Amino acid sequence: MGGHIGIGVFSLDLNGEVLASCSQVIEAYLSTKDAKLTAIVKSIQFVLDCGLEPCMFEVDEATVVKWIIEGSHSSSKNGVLLNDICSLSTKLRLVKFGHVPKKANSVARGLARRALEITRDAYWMEEFPGCVKDLVEADMPR
Repeated sequence: MGGHIGIGVFSLDLNGEVLASCSQVIEAYLSTKDAKLTAIVKSIQFVLDCGLEPCMFEVDEATVVKWIIEGSHSSSKNGVLLNDICSLSTKLRLVKFGHVPKKANSVARGLARRALEITRDAYWMEEFPGCVKDLVEADMPR
């Protein structure tokens, strides 16, 4: 990966209403899996800061979800980030991790792209930026 990583977080309630969203950029040279793990760490921190519980993290990388769920991470190459995820997760009352296909994660990916375009962090409560409006509306329950 390049020297900048975009992170997009998008939170909905059970009715599909927007609770919060953010675009964050991190300067780092990371592998794809490390970038995904870093995004999860940042997402959990965002959820904790906003008090958005219970929560379900949908990740478009099946291997990463498997690592988190199995908890067999202490001696792996990705152990530090996985330990951070596990440690932060214990601060949440109810948390689940699940795998979704990339196309199902389009809003988060759109927010991550936005982070790279504006190169600064941005946060929204009960709203989202216009650049992902069509993606959000396509995901809304009908």
